[in-house]
Order: sequence, then C-alpha cells, then structure tokens
Amino acid sequence: MYEELIKLAFQEDLGDGDHSSLACVPANAQAKATLIIKDHGVLAGVELAQQLFHYYDKNLVIEVFIQDGTIVKPGDIAFHVKGASRSILATERIVLNFMQRMSGIATQTNKIT
Repeated sequence: MYEELIKLAFQEDLGDGDHSSLACVPANAQAKATLIIKDHGVLAGVELAQQLFHYYDKNLVIEVFIQDGTIVKPGDIAFHVKGASRSILATERIVLNFMQRMSGIATQTNKIT
C-alpha cells in the first residue's frame, strides 16, 4: 500500500547503504530492539513500521504488543524486532521518524475530538 513512499524514504535516508553498520557490525550479527514509549499519547505507525522492516529485510521478526490507535504512557512497549543487526540499524531511524510524526498527529487529533 505504501510501497512508493517506503522506497523513497529508504532512498533518502540510506542512499547507497548504511556505511556505519557495514563498517562496524559483523554481517552475521543478530539483535533484538524494543520500541519503548517515552511520552503520553496515541500510538500510530505500527502497521507502517512492520511494512518498513519487511521492505528492507523480510526475515526480521516483529512482535507487536500495542496496536495503532492505542493510548500509551511512558514505559509501555509497543513492539520488539529481532533479526540481523545491520537490518535493524538501517531501518530504525526511518521507522522512528514516521512513528513519531504519526503518533504526534494522532495525539493532537485525540485532544481536539
């Protein structure tokens, strides 16, 4: 659904690759990342985050605990993502940029409705 947007986001953010990860992180390194909520609000962008992670690496495993549209508080865990460290590092900034923007809009909209 968002394929063109996702493609453009990766082109802008990564260009020809995540050179820091390529230089510093072993190709076979595995990791787990957790999205921890930092403020009160309405979570948005989880579905898009899953698409972003899988666009870059179909082998990443995402375990979602909180769905889009849920009211959240600091310390809540939205999801875990597990898999290749390089893939997680290459994708996390794009995911956070979208989710922060979308959650901010959802939170403000919730306040005025």
